[in-house]
Amino acid sequence: MVRVAFVALIVLCKPLAGATSDDETVTLRLATGSKTGVYYPIGHGLKTVIEEAYPGTVRIEVVGTTGTLENLRLIDHEQVDLALVQNDTAYYFSHGEMMFSLPSSKALAIASLYTEYIQILATRKSGIEHLDQLKGRRIRTGSPPEDISNSATLIFSLDGWEAADLTDVRCKFSEAREMLLANELDGAVVTAGIPAPLLTETIDGISLQDQVTLIPINEGLANRVIRAFPYFVYTEIPAHTYRGQAESVPTVGVRAILVARKGFEDSKIHRGKVPPDFIRTLTHLIFEKADVIRERHGV
Repeated sequence: MVRVAFVALIVLCKPLAGATSDDETVTLRLATGSKTGVYYPIGHGLKTVIEEAYPGTVRIEVVGTTGTLENLRLIDHEQVDLALVQNDTAYYFSHGEMMFSLPSSKALAIASLYTEYIQILATRKSGIEHLDQLKGRRIRTGSPPEDISNSATLIFSLDGWEAADLTDVRCKFSEAREMLLANELDGAVVTAGIPAPLLTETIDGISLQDQVTLIPINEGLANRVIRAFPYFVYTEIPAHTYRGQAESVPTVGVRAILVARKGFEDSKIHRGKVPPDFIRTLTHLIFEKADVIRERHGV
């Protein structure tokens, strides 16, 4: 996966065809995620630095989505030009595995941005403190569609869970929040940068971080996960990331990467032409303007 990403980066950094005239503005569509996730504010940060680098010539349209799976399908159908995605799902996309029946070469990696933490939550009302206590409970493992493996189900499987041990609920972040607060879920798995707005946002005077406990993934299970699926990384959610979280919480994570649609610079849907140095400049901006990009979120 790493070799593929670097090859894609080299290819994309070559000068792109065409030049942007002074009286034309090219609009590029960037697929992100929900407003309660991290992709959406990061997308707006990228929009800021790109439009500052190309004043009046490049406009970024930030597209809110349900997340990685939808983003890759939008890339595949050539409906967006750039997207924020998780490296595990991008791997399946390029190999035609798991939720993708056919391989696709349309998503080319620009850069790895940050770690997305597997954050396993349990309601404090449930009294759950350990992973095995979640067996038989109602757990949001991820977003729709149903009946496909995701990071949560892979981890549970490697922990020895059987199908009957999991009441798997698929829903959006915002829906998970409401269901947890309404006691319609006992737990939820959220894959996102930290702190996740889903937990920190206060709505009607209630913040989810005050209602849930973070469940650790022990070192033995983490090692099994990484050996089986090398796109995972071992990490910890630092103490005090969320209110009332006095200690760090061991877990695993995947990487958030920025991808471009193969051939997007030649797309006929653009009114103007993409600047010939766009990807090279964007790559520099990601690392040189990280402070501006993270203004919208502290990831």
